[in-house]
Amino acid sequence: MWEQLNAVLVQLARTRQGRQPEASAAVLGGHGVKTSEGGEARGMDVYKQTNGRKRHIVADTLGLLLMVVVHSASVQDAAGGQVVCSGCLSGSRSVCITAGAGSS
Repeated sequence: MWEQLNAVLVQLARTRQGRQPEASAAVLGGHGVKTSEGGEARGMDVYKQTNGRKRHIVADTLGLLLMVVVHSASVQDAAGGQVVCSGCLSGSRSVCITAGAGSS
């Protein structure tokens, strides 16, 4: 339900800006967050020595969120990037995604 609502709101916002309803380019980013609370999506990022969660976000060129995935910090950037990109690329339109070195 939230994904559908977000998709409709993104299309409306893009149309109001004079853009095509669906993005043709996007940016992928990831960020680790320390957390003291338990839960399924919690683990250790071995590179940053951070115990917590990690989020991977895909945004269009207007900064509108296209996809967000939150998972354990133990998930490496390349694997997390593949998960979030697979959700964005399931549509009918092709999207060019730019990512940092760790997410490619």
